[in-house]
Amino acid sequence: MIEPNSTRGKEMMTYAPNYYENSRVYVKGVIEPQGKEFDEVNAAIMSVFDQFFVRRATYMLDLWEQEYGLPLQALTDNERRDRIVGKIRGNGTATIRLVKNTAESYQNGEVSVMQDDDHSLVIIRFVGVMGIPSNMDDLQQVIRDIVPAHLDITYEYTFLIWDDIDKLNWQWDTWDAKNLTWKELEVL
Repeated sequence: MIEPNSTRGKEMMTYAPNYYENSRVYVKGVIEPQGKEFDEVNAAIMSVFDQFFVRRATYMLDLWEQEYGLPLQALTDNERRDRIVGKIRGNGTATIRLVKNTAESYQNGEVSVMQDDDHSLVIIRFVGVMGIPSNMDDLQQVIRDIVPAHLDITYEYTFLIWDDIDKLNWQWDTWDAKNLTWKELEVL
């Protein structure tokens, strides 16, 4: 049996009569070229389809940014997507849920949000990752746009402290055997 290389060509062979299975002329001359064309058309259609979803968009990110009034900046595609999704999620009445939802639209943006009414303060604590997440400037801007102006915003980050290391109660040889860099140690 002669089999085409393209995905659609293989599918097309299932519709052809069995006596074409061994026909090199039919498989390589008719089915294979048409199958490749269908594969390319399908890939082009899926690429256009992806542009309608921010998390999958590539070459249409600038139109998404323009639609939501975001200035063009030299950011990675993931950072641009985070910013757009944050802007989309940031529409509505300012609630703790809205702030949490918006912050979590960013990569490594798992947070807990608390409101301190006595001090007119919103506290955003990052609990998903240690250290300061990337693209923090954009996140702060989007959060500032959501939270009413009379409320102050405080960001709290999680860092590795020596007490956490001491709790492991490892000997120096154990640490040495792990051969960790400082960044690897921070996420241990």
